[in-house]
Amino acid sequence: MSAPAELLDFLWRSYAKTFDGRTKNGDVELLAEAAERHEWPGAPKIGPAIAALLRAAYCEKLKGPSPSERLLRDQEILSLMEDFAARGWTSGKLENELAEVYGMDPEAVRKIVKRKQRAHGDK
Repeated sequence: MSAPAELLDFLWRSYAKTFDGRTKNGDVELLAEAAERHEWPGAPKIGPAIAALLRAAYCEKLKGPSPSERLLRDQEILSLMEDFAARGWTSGKLENELAEVYGMDPEAVRKIVKRKQRAHGDK
């Protein structure tokens, strides 16, 4: 069954937003997902084949999560930091816990928080 046009449009718009100057091709995983979800009349295997080629050429070379996955992960981490800080957790303990949950180094979690603080003018 084909993905609704709204979903394909959403995936395309999401892909278009991933050109941030640091990546030449954007988040190709979004294009691969669109190819998989689209119905190809008379050739049902074409979508998965296109997706596999896109992933092999662009996504497997990336280390770690895609740009979209990184953005979602960072948003989750920042939200959890705010929630638990409101409950009295110290940032060092919380950063260590979140790093363990996300399979990251605690310093990487600290960098996410610092980037957010710089962007918002926080200390």
